Amino acid sequence: MRRAQFEGGAKKRRDRDPNLSQKEQDELDFEDKALDLIQAGGATSSEVWEALENVANERLNATGSSSPKGYLYLGVALYKQGAHNDAVASFERGIELDEEDAQLRYSLGVANFKARDYVQAKEAWEKTTVMDPLNRFAWSNLAFLHCANLVPLKPGETNWQATIRICNNSVQAIEEHSKRQGIGASCRIDAATITCHSLWSYAEFKQGLPASAIKQVKKAIDICPDDPANWVLWGVILRSVGNYKSSRAKLERALCLDPENAAAKFELEVLDLITQMDETFELDQVPEILKMRSPGGRDLPRFKRHNICGVVKESVCNIF
Repeated sequence: MRRAQFEGGAKKRRDRDPNLSQKEQDELDFEDKALDLIQAGGATSSEVWEALENVANERLNATGSSSPKGYLYLGVALYKQGAHNDAVASFERGIELDEEDAQLRYSLGVANFKARDYVQAKEAWEKTTVMDPLNRFAWSNLAFLHCANLVPLKPGETNWQATIRICNNSVQAIEEHSKRQGIGASCRIDAATITCHSLWSYAEFKQGLPASAIKQVKKAIDICPDDPANWVLWGVILRSVGNYKSSRAKLERALCLDPENAAAKFELEVLDLITQMDETFELDQVPEILKMRSPGGRDLPRFKRHNICGVVKESVCNIF
């Protein structure tokens, strides 16, 4: 979860409700202090997370362990220091004190994911989307769990169908909120929105619907044209329908953005092999690719599988 998501509560709530109790004021003051500490120290510094752990423990000691936000930021500090199971316990303790805190629910999902308890991560993120339908990170992370086939499915639903359903629900939630607020949906666009379109595209592709897949990946690229992963995905889709020229152009675009992109390099090698085969074999030949040798005697490379789903997905483990 990024800083902006955590800030969504503290100062805005105070501006809207000047009649907060002293306990609520103190809780918000603590949250401001925690956020300022993170911002001042930089989110990659180990010293920041040690300091945040101390500040959170001080808050819990001062309140007799009755501060939900104390457990939230203690959990964040523990998570960032690699103590994922301890972070889970801290977030769960916070939820016991405040079951309606969507930040705690979302963070619990992240910690459970990192601890490889995917079912519990799914449960936490599903509850987050009910409590906070505009949490795009929760939606995109749920989509990833299904796209990667990490959690049980509804009866009769494939993981690709589940991915599409979740991504569509995310988009609808944003659009409905935008209409109610009289604002454009673009104001809600961020990395999670892009990820939803990418995963949606991949799921359509895996269902054998390249036109629908291209529609979604183009939306992701329209939002963020500098992400090489989506250019790779577009190239893979085009190769699957035999449009090798356009596929090569998309993959080369990905390499321009990221010269070390392994997926783009691999897919270009596949295109080179296909071109070589087209030039070498007659149309009535049906070669067994894995048993053949190239004209020069070199073994032809095997068609490996690489996980485009993993390529297009940003880390779901980013709390800050």
